[in-house]
Amino acid sequence: MQSMQDMNLKNEIVRRLFKSFESLGFKSIKDIAKKLGMSYYTVRSYLTGDRKISQEFFQKIANLGINVNWVLTGQGNMFIFPEVSRLTLKTPNKSKNLIKEFTINNETGIGGKEISFFIVPKVKARLSVDTDSFEVNTEIIAYYAFRKDWLLSKTTSPESIVLMEVSGDSMYPLIHHGDTVMIDQSQTEFVQGHIYAFGFGEEIVIKILDRLPDAILLKSYNSAYSDITLDINEWQNRVKIIGRMIWSCRNY
Repeated sequence: MQSMQDMNLKNEIVRRLFKSFESLGFKSIKDIAKKLGMSYYTVRSYLTGDRKISQEFFQKIANLGINVNWVLTGQGNMFIFPEVSRLTLKTPNKSKNLIKEFTINNETGIGGKEISFFIVPKVKARLSVDTDSFEVNTEIIAYYAFRKDWLLSKTTSPESIVLMEVSGDSMYPLIHHGDTVMIDQSQTEFVQGHIYAFGFGEEIVIKILDRLPDAILLKSYNSAYSDITLDINEWQNRVKIIGRMIWSCRNY
């Protein structure tokens, strides 16, 4: 049987969860479950205290910027980054500028200096590098912080940056299945030899673009996959460049 102390602790955790979700603009448990990609009944059981909260749930709320330590103990800030509560999390895909900026002040900054960061959205869309693994959903699943000075060294249009997950192995070993890539949607001009994400028919793919005298070559890094050659007409009618890949990362 649970002690009164355990019950009070559980109630405090649930209270803080509701407070953080309300700050992010969620109106119902149904909305929360949809955002987290979990079943309504599972989330409801967590928020009513009927079920022990899973590690997966804590990971998912951390991806929203909620400070799990604050949820569990009440110590620290509600959000990992104080400004996260002001982000457009309710309907982010309708925002023209998804990038947000925050600064660590002199008291908490490294070496006593202020450091600015951009928070970049990662979307649920999965860039297909194979023709049979296309998945797309533009829902934002998380935000990641990058130093402002670093990001500005990569692009002059930080508001055009988005993170996506790669599906397939045709770019292996350069890019693995499940890698996260950063796409600069402002860079849509064809530059030979660079890697681009683009719409190809009803798919979103990522390939190296190369130019022939009278055609465009869509090249895979994996030698098991054949290159795709398009004449200029096909290129103009079938391909729409989404943006250039400027960075990638991998979980091990």
